[in-house]
Amino acid sequence: MFRETPINGLCVCWQETEAKRDGLLALYSIHKPGIYLYTTTDRKPLYVGRAEDLEKRFQEHLSDNEPNKELLNFLRTQPARLYYAIEEDEDFRSGMELFLFNYLCPWFNDNTPSAKREISVNLPDGVTSL
Repeated sequence: MFRETPINGLCVCWQETEAKRDGLLALYSIHKPGIYLYTTTDRKPLYVGRAEDLEKRFQEHLSDNEPNKELLNFLRTQPARLYYAIEEDEDFRSGMELFLFNYLCPWFNDNTPSAKREISVNLPDGVTSL
């Protein structure tokens, strides 16, 4: 099911890029807080998250210290898409992450995100739940 505009939710401005890497380094320059979504090239959800510094978090996902080894292996060996949206407010970030987790059921999220409340948001173009 595809939902362009959420009912009683937020409409975020998603940016899309390939999950590029140079060796083990992600090639981004996004030192801002936000939410993000990794998908397969055909837009199946892999992982949702939030971060104070998106670039730093993308680097952590590709490091040997990444605890989610299935996600790490996928990002190191398979092509993927990356969607992200800048969001300064931590309560909004956590609520949107929880919504995306519950709605999309991404393959590699191990734990349910914590949030005060779920906040529905629009999905990036072409991304659907599993």
